[in-house]
Amino acid sequence: MRQIRMLLSWCLALFLLAILTHFLALPWIGEASGNGLLRDAVGENVFFSDLADKTGLSDVEPMGRYAFAGFGVFAGISLLIPPFRKAGAWLSILFFGAMAALMISPFAPTTNTGDQAASASQSEALLYLALASITACFLLLAVHPAKHVK
Repeated sequence: MRQIRMLLSWCLALFLLAILTHFLALPWIGEASGNGLLRDAVGENVFFSDLADKTGLSDVEPMGRYAFAGFGVFAGISLLIPPFRKAGAWLSILFFGAMAALMISPFAPTTNTGDQAASASQSEALLYLALASITACFLLLAVHPAKHVK
């Protein structure tokens, strides 16, 4: 039974790591730059630039985005190491919760493309992906075996 739980734990951890990689390295909406956390240049990220403009906090775009991405990288590394996997699951819950909040935030940027319906459906898909990832994190917390005490 312990081996099955460990196998399920690895499957969930790898799934969560793939989703974390998607949110960190790939564009969130569309194929253009300006939507990724780690690969955009300073001032190029659409969401954090809009957030900085609307709130008046100028450090949100370069430093806030890098801190948020660093938190996601730390959560992903914690998921890979079995003794820290439960802590990584909690960190991932916080990360994906923040991502879901970003997707439904009133500060969310409006797109400049003419296809508003496609952009809205992509945002909804990312919101559902973040919510599914939170569910997978809770499953990981339930499935990951406790320390083996002899």
